[in-house]
Amino acid sequence: MSGSDRSPAGAPRPRARPSRVQARRRILALALLACATAGRADVPAGTVMLIPPLPHAAADIACGDAAGPPQLEAGVIHLPAAFTPGRDRAYWDLPIPKLPSGATTLLIDLACSNPGAVRAVSLHLSAGAGWYSAEAAAPATTNRQTLVFPRGGFAAVDSPAAWHRARSLRLSLWKRADQPVTATLHGVAARRDTVAIVRGGDATAPGEEAFARRMADRANALLMRAGIPCTVIDDTLDGDLNAFRLLLLPWSPAPDKRRCQRLVRFVRDGGKLLVFYNASSPLAEALGLTVDAWQGAPAELAWTGWTNAPAAAALPPLLVPHRTTNLLPPRPVPGNPREARTLAVWTDASGRATDLPACIVSTRGAWFAHVPPLATASAGDFMRQVVFRLLPDAGAAWAAAAARSVAASPLADAQAQAQFESRLVEALAANAPDRVARLAADHRAARAAARLAAVPPTTGEIRAVWETGGHRRHQLTPLFAALATRGINTVFYHMQSGGRSHLMSDDNPLLPNEAEVLEAARRHRVDVHAWITCWSLDSIPPAERETLAAAGRLMRDANGNALPWLCPSHPVNQERVIEGAIALARAGLPGIHLDYIRYTEAGCYAAATRTAFEAEQGAPVADWPAAVLPGGPLAETFGRFRQQENARVVARLASAVRAVNPRIILSAAVFPDPATARALGQEWSAWLRDVSIDFVCPMAYTENLATFSAWLDACLQTEPDVASRIVAGLGTGADESQLDSLGVAEQIAAVRARRLRGFACFAVDSELLGRTLPPLPLTTQPP
Repeated sequence: MSGSDRSPAGAPRPRARPSRVQARRRILALALLACATAGRADVPAGTVMLIPPLPHAAADIACGDAAGPPQLEAGVIHLPAAFTPGRDRAYWDLPIPKLPSGATTLLIDLACSNPGAVRAVSLHLSAGAGWYSAEAAAPATTNRQTLVFPRGGFAAVDSPAAWHRARSLRLSLWKRADQPVTATLHGVAARRDTVAIVRGGDATAPGEEAFARRMADRANALLMRAGIPCTVIDDTLDGDLNAFRLLLLPWSPAPDKRRCQRLVRFVRDGGKLLVFYNASSPLAEALGLTVDAWQGAPAELAWTGWTNAPAAAALPPLLVPHRTTNLLPPRPVPGNPREARTLAVWTDASGRATDLPACIVSTRGAWFAHVPPLATASAGDFMRQVVFRLLPDAGAAWAAAAARSVAASPLADAQAQAQFESRLVEALAANAPDRVARLAADHRAARAAARLAAVPPTTGEIRAVWETGGHRRHQLTPLFAALATRGINTVFYHMQSGGRSHLMSDDNPLLPNEAEVLEAARRHRVDVHAWITCWSLDSIPPAERETLAAAGRLMRDANGNALPWLCPSHPVNQERVIEGAIALARAGLPGIHLDYIRYTEAGCYAAATRTAFEAEQGAPVADWPAAVLPGGPLAETFGRFRQQENARVVARLASAVRAVNPRIILSAAVFPDPATARALGQEWSAWLRDVSIDFVCPMAYTENLATFSAWLDACLQTEPDVASRIVAGLGTGADESQLDSLGVAEQIAAVRARRLRGFACFAVDSELLGRTLPPLPLTTQPP
């Protein structure tokens, strides 16, 4: 340093004047910290607080059933309850001001001291001579959280006045366990949403209302995963659609002329549409698109997901798992007046990108070639990118909320947390929501890794996955290498359904045989158990189902309708499943894993079931099936018969395969709630007690940690010292649950805290291998 750069001895060096960018970053950092440490985050735009202000006194809040008197304290309301036998609900009636005009969603901000005691939370709005009722899942943890109640989720009871005229809100907790619980209510708010999901009904999906509701729920979960606030409306479209900026149609395959015109007018007025699996020419034309003819594929050649299209190479790389054999691909109309671009294309059965569009976005909306995907993290990321393209100004608000979430859930490593916050400040300053999204995802993955590192595995832990099969020979080595690298040591590989093989055959010569699967697994020190679906026929071709129905081998409902399930009492069905298991044991499989060894909710009342039941009773049943239906004189006896029928099949199968290989391991996928399992003829605790099977896999598919933990605890109550015979099923890609890395880490921690035998993830897909498992230190030693 030259002499001119030195300060006079003893004098402080002058501070460099901060640049505008540095000053802005400092302001943003302070704002971020303030949001993280505030008692309540700023109320988002479009949200009106109803509570607070609090009622003047606790006496203004009525309570009933298992509810205790409320307590008002420091801006919150404590709502205690004591669930006991015969007291299944606790409720409190709170006065509220008039709902704001245009409110589309109610938000309940609360914390719950014992979420494992609560099955659900419901709201009832008292309006005139009736009510509006809605229900949400129970709180997932003891942490403060927001329960969301869309306007479209409320059902009218009796004859209520208009929704916005409600003056009282009944908050109810519904019992899961006989335990005390306190809900702390921090606030109730009404929100005006600009994004709405149109739930299909008579106007747009006649005769398919149940499926339309499922798709609306899936779209809602997808937007929640993406962090996009939304509401749900019905398909009458009678309200003021101009209050919304974006409408989603998850399942509206047959909109009538009036609704089509209404939606087209919405688009022409500046609104955006997001349409799934639809062939409507008027709607497609409004977006500057056309829809190709339907395309199908056999099950073994199904499309497996989406990936970035070449035209969207600038977007963060994504692979969204979504398996289907049916497509309605969109295309830009000639001339492309609406600047349509393909954002994603389909991947084929081998995982390679095709030229078939999965999603096209124009200046007026987006069109998907199939129904909404499951709400995986990757699907949520993709949906967020689509919404930001249609509503560019939505990115800033989302990014701020994501940054607050990162600051509010700090890592234990203070230095790492500071680095995340610094990079977030830079991304916010650059108005780069995509960068914020990547940082938020990385931060969540870091939290997952830290959570799991704190609970190392026990010796002999089973770390399993369900693999649906269908792989070609050349795909086996990469598959097992990837699983082993990620710490997986056991695979339930789907090999048989109802006695029908899913391995190499004359019909499927490209598939591997048992020896090839075993060799690839052994090379990577992974155990393979043959996964057998016993009674369900979901993967059987329709023509084969018709043949089975004609032979009397299918389950029947109480009205005599054939169900896509094999009848457990039909001797041929039993023999085919057992013979298939014997063949797999002879092939050297170290384990057999049974699935769908139960009845469906609607059956079975087939002739074979009646014959077997009457033989066991020693007398005919004249009033069949009425006598054995719920409430009938033989209902309980019939329930026990169903349990025994499956138990006999399991015992026979176990004896047969152990005669081939005495060391073979037998397991079964079962319902996690023992009472529900028994009602479906699945008395799995008896299978353990009789040592017909070695362990069970309760399919505890939920993203709610409290519910997951409650199911595990219920399983532990079935038999003494049963923990070492339970491998918990985690829903990473199930219809009911799409856990990300942090969700998996939290559930594995719950498994290890109870010293269970292990866990199994359902199921192997690109999300599990590419995103969910990589951040997780499943094992402390090389696999």
